[in-house]
Amino acid sequence: MNEPTIRRNEPLSKHTAWRTGGRCDLWMVAHDEQQLQAAFARCREEELAWTIVGAGTRIVARDGGFSGAIIRLGTGFSQFSHKEERWTAGAGVPIPALAMSAAWAGFSGLEELLPTPGSVGAALMLDPGPGGGFAEIVQSITYLHRGKERTSGFAEFKASGSKAVVLSAVFGLKPDRPEEVVRRSVARLASGGRAVPPSCWLVPPKRAVLREILERAGLSDVRLREVVIPASAPEMLVNLGGGTAKDLALLHQSAIERTRRELGVELQSKISWIGRA
Repeated sequence: MNEPTIRRNEPLSKHTAWRTGGRCDLWMVAHDEQQLQAAFARCREEELAWTIVGAGTRIVARDGGFSGAIIRLGTGFSQFSHKEERWTAGAGVPIPALAMSAAWAGFSGLEELLPTPGSVGAALMLDPGPGGGFAEIVQSITYLHRGKERTSGFAEFKASGSKAVVLSAVFGLKPDRPEEVVRRSVARLASGGRAVPPSCWLVPPKRAVLREILERAGLSDVRLREVVIPASAPEMLVNLGGGTAKDLALLHQSAIERTRRELGVELQSKISWIGRA
């Protein structure tokens, strides 16, 4: 069987967006479905719990390491193509990349989802359902459920529960003038004329400009050791090199508490944490 890349006691700091994280028991990269099935088989053989990582922009790895296996979706899951209005994307394709590629090609439907962080697979798993974003444009989703490959519509996929593993999805988009789709995409990404990146750590409050709120709370260019809230993008955190997950968590929580204290505004985090503290 075609085997995935396998490394033991691999530091997660080498592979995560914020360069934090202790060692995991098993690190595997699966580039296609056959390798993914082989990775699951290895986890069952060694009795290891596993976590799948796509683009990895929704997670921060803690410093104490990870008990179990991390499976990263590789190149075979990071491809997308289209035939007229049908766009097929692998589970590892970042949503912003897919949305802007569709916009430049003159296809509408993904503009509202442009600020969504992470990959297609993670976004579909976390989508709240009808009215939440994807339900209207997803034509089909191919996923693994209880070891078997299935293809279904959005509602049936959501009913399968959290154990499903997305392989790919087909989106039905609408042809439009490229310049108009790009204009709408840029307008959606911008907040009050000031862009908010998809890797933002905070959920923007309704009818408010997140960046302006953070600046009013005095959260521009605040630093904790090797972690900083940059003045140019206070809705993010930047590891300057050598910063720890603990420092990221402390600065992030401090920003939320300061905004609550200074402005009475309650912000929610949209970052998930994995591993031991």
